[in-house]
Amino acid sequence: MDNNVYQSPESDLSTRDDDATQPVKLFNASGRMGRVRYIAYTVGLPMLMLLPVFIIGFVMGLTGKGDSGSIGDGILFLILGVIFYTVVIAAAIWATIQRCHDFDTSGWLTLLLIVPLVPWIFWFIPGTKGENRFGPKPEPNKPIHWIGATVAPVLMIVGVLAAIAIPAYQDYVERAKQAQIQSYNQE
Repeated sequence: MDNNVYQSPESDLSTRDDDATQPVKLFNASGRMGRVRYIAYTVGLPMLMLLPVFIIGFVMGLTGKGDSGSIGDGILFLILGVIFYTVVIAAAIWATIQRCHDFDTSGWLTLLLIVPLVPWIFWFIPGTKGENRFGPKPEPNKPIHWIGATVAPVLMIVGVLAAIAIPAYQDYVERAKQAQIQSYNQE
């Protein structure tokens, strides 16, 4: 028998595939989700889902139906709001569980979503490279995810700045009118 312990193995021992990925399923608590997709889903998806509500409200305002004070219109908006809000909250919880799995921790960390501003930590914690105990790495991001992860936070910041600037500007205009009236009355 010719057993040479220094001989290289005859079989292929590289059975591990470091390039293996798993698909990301939004409405599922198992699997992993990377940062870019997480930002796109948790910021962009609510904006996208509320778009029909804004369109319906805009159309109702143009047609004058929103001014009538109809109870049916209010109930319709309430039902739509509850449905959209429930879907957005569920999607955010499932996405955050998958995000926790990406950096190899329990999904129970999702409870931090109830603490203001703390959920932003999920934007910055890097995921595990390669496979971890929750499975292979998530599939690569598509261009739509990069667009959503870039545009949605920018729109959010612009919205906050607009919410601050518009009332301040309106207050400035009102004070300027009052000063102009006082100046005119003194002459």
